[in-house]
Amino acid sequence: MSFWTSAVYDLTHHLERHHLEVATMQWMGRLAFGIAMALCAPVWADAGDGFGKTDIISSKEVSASLNGCTYKVRAEKERPTGYPEPPFNIYARIEADPSGACSTPPAVTLLGTSQYEPDIFINVDPAGFVASYTEWYSIRGMGIFGKANAVRVDLNTASVLRRVQLNGSAVPPNGGGGGPGTATVQHVFIDGSGSLIVIGGYGLNVLCYEYPRVCAYGQGTGYTAVFLNFFTSGQDPLLILY
Repeated sequence: MSFWTSAVYDLTHHLERHHLEVATMQWMGRLAFGIAMALCAPVWADAGDGFGKTDIISSKEVSASLNGCTYKVRAEKERPTGYPEPPFNIYARIEADPSGACSTPPAVTLLGTSQYEPDIFINVDPAGFVASYTEWYSIRGMGIFGKANAVRVDLNTASVLRRVQLNGSAVPPNGGGGGPGTATVQHVFIDGSGSLIVIGGYGLNVLCYEYPRVCAYGQGTGYTAVFLNFFTSGQDPLLILY
């Protein structure tokens, strides 16, 4: 082997070893970074539900207890990173209370969203778990409107079993084209027969459940919606305006 051939061989061998060492160090660095990220990731990152993220700028919740379990309805808004701003996410959650008597595993479900801060309510008894809220949204050039929502949530899994929604609207006396209105939730309770009673405000002169399936007409500011046997049937509500 000539001097130049030997020199080229030695240089090539040296470069190959150098590249291998660099590649190994890069691979180990990526592995260490991945392990660190996995160890630092919050618990909700694995669940994928987003509940309780750390970069939250506004939140509110209501809760109730049953059989050692705490049931929650929570609204959260993440810090904006662009336009449009993120909405409020509304969750139903089940977790154990300090008594240690809860036999239901933790669970969380995204129920819906609201463009503006929602009003939220909770009702929990042996018949079931009901999460209620006013969902706010805007229509450019027209204003801000609300929809009244009540959601039956499974006591053991937090999954959605039934969802009902009320909408307000306007219908001109002459029968011309109407427009959107508002329906809000102000009070919710479950009576002894298992019926759900929702009380709220509405506007303008019509309140509907699954329009045009069930609608009540009349000038007023308040309503009561009665969902008979809410947990055992899918009956349409009785709507009373005042």
